[in-house]
Amino acid sequence: MDDHQETISIKQLVQVLAAAAAAVLLLQAMGITCLIKFVTGISCPGCGMTRAWLSFLTGHPHRAFAYHPLFLVLVPVAAYLILRIVLIRKGVQRHLIRRADYILLTLLCIAMFICYGLRMADPHDTIVVCHPSEGIVGRAFSWLYTRFL
Repeated sequence: MDDHQETISIKQLVQVLAAAAAAVLLLQAMGITCLIKFVTGISCPGCGMTRAWLSFLTGHPHRAFAYHPLFLVLVPVAAYLILRIVLIRKGVQRHLIRRADYILLTLLCIAMFICYGLRMADPHDTIVVCHPSEGIVGRAFSWLYTRFL
């Protein structure tokens, strides 16, 4: 792959983030707070992140941490993505940037899955749940089972 094909501009990054935000707001307006949970009935590791940010931005930091304890991690990740674009434009060697990408992604995944595991194991956590029968797939199987078996 050509190096120019790998880089995106800050404008493209902002456009992607704006499109993602619009999609999230549309789903929120439809009452779907988590697409994965809506389909499977099982919360994803990021469940509560959107509600955490909405709570934080409306002045409710305690509620934000209850929705997702790692919601603030997105700030340094966004800063890194912008810094990454700047470093690429300044000619920093790609292998160094890829190594930093790998380290950041690895640390982020470890933190998310540790947090997810702890939250999934907490019987009092109402944000991260495992109720497969409540997802679209579970309801479809239940409907099929009652109709044909």
